[in-house]
Amino acid sequence: MGLNITLSTTNSDLSPPSLTALYSSAENQRCDSTLRNFAEGGCVNPDFSSNYYTLSLSDPSVQTVAQHIYDAEYGTSTTPPLPDQFGVPGANNPLIRDTNQADIDANRKASCAGFVSNGPGDSCDEYPFASTYQGAAFVGPGRYSTAHVPSDQNKQAGSDRNGFFLTQRIINGDPFYALITT
Repeated sequence: MGLNITLSTTNSDLSPPSLTALYSSAENQRCDSTLRNFAEGGCVNPDFSSNYYTLSLSDPSVQTVAQHIYDAEYGTSTTPPLPDQFGVPGANNPLIRDTNQADIDANRKASCAGFVSNGPGDSCDEYPFASTYQGAAFVGPGRYSTAHVPSDQNKQAGSDRNGFFLTQRIINGDPFYALITT
């Protein structure tokens, strides 16, 4: 069943844009009402929704977290990238969102159990994210990364990621990638 849309204008000098391409595969839309903070449900079309959670290395509010993710995805001069390439754009191995709080807690505990803070304002950042099925409790040693990051940046990156999950309707079991830009 397709979706038919008719656009019209009262100004004869204007012609409405064609939405045929955007809605020609409306039957592929996924609609849900599972996300908190939305009074009503919503729909996404996987052909047009963004599944790239993006952080910038030049954004001072998340810079250290972005660098950690970038280093985990691509490696450094002294550290190889993580072996599974979870969430690396183009690697065809996306992160999969996990909304189960027990899993998220287990992932954080597994990744940051041996973390020793460098003092106030220091926090443990984990990649892949605790809110994925590729978190430390699922994948085991050598397949995740942790880093010391400023706690305010860690909180901001987490808030940005939750905003991404909401606006792009990334729900439990949905794939997404972590894109780091300059």
